[in-house]
Amino acid sequence: MSSQAQCSVPQIYLPSPLPASTPSSDYLIWFITGNPGLISYYTTFLNSLSAHLSKSHSTARFHIFGSSLDGFEASSLASNKDKCYSLQDVISLTGHRIQGYVRVQNKSEDPMKVILVGHSVGAYIALELIRKWQDGGMGKGMRVWGACLLFPTVTHIARSPSGKKVAGILKQHDIEIHVSTLVKILTYLLPAIVLTTLIHAVMRFPEEAAKTTARFIKSPVGVRQALFLARDEMATITDDQWQASLWGPLTTSTPAPPKLIFYFGQNDHWVADETRDELIAARGYREGEGKELGEAKADEAQKTRPKMIIDDEGIPHGFCLRDDHSELIARKVSGFVTEIVDAHIAIGKASNRVHHDNKNHT
Repeated sequence: MSSQAQCSVPQIYLPSPLPASTPSSDYLIWFITGNPGLISYYTTFLNSLSAHLSKSHSTARFHIFGSSLDGFEASSLASNKDKCYSLQDVISLTGHRIQGYVRVQNKSEDPMKVILVGHSVGAYIALELIRKWQDGGMGKGMRVWGACLLFPTVTHIARSPSGKKVAGILKQHDIEIHVSTLVKILTYLLPAIVLTTLIHAVMRFPEEAAKTTARFIKSPVGVRQALFLARDEMATITDDQWQASLWGPLTTSTPAPPKLIFYFGQNDHWVADETRDELIAARGYREGEGKELGEAKADEAQKTRPKMIIDDEGIPHGFCLRDDHSELIARKVSGFVTEIVDAHIAIGKASNRVHHDNKNHT
């Protein structure tokens, strides 16, 4: 694959280090950031993920792509520097970016194998893109094999501890303009290098995260876009409104959906425990469910439903702000990606066996 992609926003592209001559399948790992949507927050995480994936599977080459969300950096605003991007805008533009990449990079007649990885609101965006793909709105050149959803804010974000604190403030008229103007006034005389040093010292961020935060604060558009998007998240991310086919087959005759793996935080300030637990109870895979299908068939059908995990290692929602947390999550996501690939390979083999058995009986 070429490293050139159709992308007007800052990006990270990490092709597989394995040679193209290796007899293997190619997978595109498309990463979607949280809010603030600056891809450079995830440099350590994505580099570590690439290193782990290169050793994880003997028959797969993983190519990683991620970009900043539209509206967060001046280079992404094209001619209209006054525009703020809604959640729906970001979903649509991210979908178009993936489609453009696939059109340019996929030289095979087979659909490109895509696995989405989303953090925070990026998990919501990933689910919306899967819905769009299942409805035929992403073209025929790709197939979404699965998604890894990290600290996912996918239902009722306004009911989270932080959501309750900011929801009322964000409803104030033009709050994003007022706050961004105030931030510009307060930091106007501070050179970026001084602001970076202060952030590094006071907030204990690693150097790269401190630089990114300073650039975000000094940006002419970043703070305004973050607040505008956050307000839209509060209004949009409410009930679980996705179709049943996104979550998994209810019968063994239903085609397998993309494999979803959720990784929730413990006491996540952006995800209320009760809304997390409600989603797990309603949508997650539970051992022993569906026994009326027969033990073997129930096991096969239910394990295609989402796997939902709650962190027990104290990793915070903003894992990307510390290198050690980024490394740990990268190792976990590498395992999740391998699980998604293995699950679909197993489904393919089972389907081939059924086809072969049916052919022998005709």
